[in-house]
Amino acid sequence: MKPFTSSPNHVILTYAVNTQWRNQEKFFSRRDAIAAFLQATRTIQLDYRLKNLILV
Repeated sequence: MKPFTSSPNHVILTYAVNTQWRNQEKFFSRRDAIAAFLQATRTIQLDYRLKNLILV
């Protein structure tokens, strides 16, 4: 089994070349537009941190 990857270049290969994609109010057609969107969201998500809350 392959390790999990969030690389847009690998993820986009699972979609058809002429695929249509929707994310909330944004619509994308074709792999290159979807790859650009995934790359933009990935760069934002790399800054996310998980914070643990300790309730006393």
